[in-house]
Amino acid sequence: MTTYSAMLLLGAYTGMLQVDARKPRSSRPALVGSVLVIAAAAVFIFSFDRTNWIAPFVFFGCLWLSSALYAAWGWTNRFPEAGMSFWAFFVRELYDNSFTAKQYATMLDDRERSEAQSAAAD
Repeated sequence: MTTYSAMLLLGAYTGMLQVDARKPRSSRPALVGSVLVIAAAAVFIFSFDRTNWIAPFVFFGCLWLSSALYAAWGWTNRFPEAGMSFWAFFVRELYDNSFTAKQYATMLDDRERSEAQSAAAD
């Protein structure tokens, strides 16, 4: 039971770290933290119960769901111009986690170009 609890917690934390690692400003500390947590989960699994083959699936399932939930929450707050609900962001993150980031980058690029053109016109 403690193995599954640890895998749930480590998976959720790693999912949130992976979402933070995709942000340009905080990518390095979150990436290092994500690698360290995955290594700790592997050590935890093999140290206590080597025959527990379900624990890695629990870990990666929780990682996948928590990263999608955390990213959807972040995009809902950061990108309201998309006009998508939390659940629409969540479903999009489950199967294509780079789509929203590309749309956001395109919107920021268009905004910078229009500001540069308006500044050049003045």
